[in-house]
Amino acid sequence: MWFERIVAGGLSHNSYMIGSGGIAAVIDPWRDCEAYLGFADRHDAVITHIFETHRNEDYVSGALNLARLCNAPIYHGSRMDFAYGKNRERVGHIPGSAHVYIGELPQHIPEIPKDRPVITYRDSGYKGSLAASVLAMHGFTDTTNVLGGMQAWVSAGYPVEH
Repeated sequence: MWFERIVAGGLSHNSYMIGSGGIAAVIDPWRDCEAYLGFADRHDAVITHIFETHRNEDYVSGALNLARLCNAPIYHGSRMDFAYGKNRERVGHIPGSAHVYIGELPQHIPEIPKDRPVITYRDSGYKGSLAASVLAMHGFTDTTNVLGGMQAWVSAGYPVEH
């Protein structure tokens, strides 16, 4: 596994790349997409995911341009008002599931039953593992994170609600 921090000179902006096994994700890309393509080449990887973690009003995001260059989907949280990318409404969700934003999970712990299995997931998986860790820290012993998130769930042909 590898991790790169990319600093945009003069913009006070950091973006990140993480990769393993020939695939990579870019987090909060800025406009200079060649930098990400260069890092992917150096690590013999293909960019397969793009994440926007928040809106950036002080620079133009490179997510759309990078998505076109790599044919990679853009993911962002359901609370962000973007006209592009994937979120819970567009991707769908596991039937009967409850959506709890990861930042609000600790305040919802008392609502989650400890006497049955709890499955965590997100659109692409990484926040699902964070949720599983938070639950474990609060004494949950039967938690499972869906590796690959909702994207893997859909690819496996399991039911989806929109």
